[in-house]
Amino acid sequence: MAPVKEFEFSSLKEALDKKEVTLVDVRNHSELKESGKIPGSFCIPLPELEHAFSMDEGTFESTYGFSKPNREVPSTLVITCRSGRRVQIALDQLEKLGYGQVGTNMADYTYQDLHEAVVSGDAVVIDIRNKKELEETGQIPNSHCIPISCLEKAFKMDQDTFLQEYGFDKPAKETSRKLVVSDFKGQRVPEAVDLLKKSGYEDVRPYKGGFEDWKQHNGPIEQYR
Repeated sequence: MAPVKEFEFSSLKEALDKKEVTLVDVRNHSELKESGKIPGSFCIPLPELEHAFSMDEGTFESTYGFSKPNREVPSTLVITCRSGRRVQIALDQLEKLGYGQVGTNMADYTYQDLHEAVVSGDAVVIDIRNKKELEETGQIPNSHCIPISCLEKAFKMDQDTFLQEYGFDKPAKETSRKLVVSDFKGQRVPEAVDLLKKSGYEDVRPYKGGFEDWKQHNGPIEQYR
């Protein structure tokens, strides 16, 4: 697997503003019409991607309305979708076509990333397990429980209702603090990322290792409160 450059949301925005990268969204057109897209991005649905990047430059530009990215320049092509599930498929297809280093803004949080963010207070960690699970296992320090079944409704609440219901301030959509999603093993995380992005949170990070990964690294655990 070729190396992947993972862009933070702020650095991707800066690179787009400077026209240093081409951002390709591999969701389909109906999804983009429903939820909107990142400004400056272009849509090539995943089922079309391999064929699209096999086209000559003229055909590509006339079909998609932008210049075909140069495979010889690393990290100028960046792939995105909503939750990241389709990004890996896209990266595999592009590698076969000679794109050796493609970027993505779907960076997963590692244990070290999350530990540093928890200590510094740079992240809001949402644990999407239910309360019974957290009572049995404990939780990552300073994380907040919003079960995945309640997630969509929770983030539609106004600030006061959210605070009263969950005991912490509703995260702002425009903030330097990362919104990180965790569960036990990461299996439900992509769905939760989807829901949060539909609610307008662009910079959502999955902790795909989940609580089990945290525990295996001997991370501190606090009792669910």
